[in-house]
Amino acid sequence: MTDGFKGMVGENGNLISVYTVILNYSNDTMNERLTHDASITQNNLNKDVSSANIIVLVNVILLAVLPAIMISGSSQDLKEKASVFKL
Repeated sequence: MTDGFKGMVGENGNLISVYTVILNYSNDTMNERLTHDASITQNNLNKDVSSANIIVLVNVILLAVLPAIMISGSSQDLKEKASVFKL
């Protein structure tokens, strides 16, 4: 074994404990990264859902208002045509 490796392993050659420490550190690091990425993804998803809700709300309002405007416009045209025939 090289001197650097012996220093990492220790005098007793406890390679399993060194490997366990490295794995625990890697696990903790990955959990932190995944938690951070999950929170960013959740925030982006919330923004996208809010945008979609606004688009749906605008569409519902347009679908309710446009037919009412068209009906009122056509009823006024009918009233004008009816008044012409009464003369």
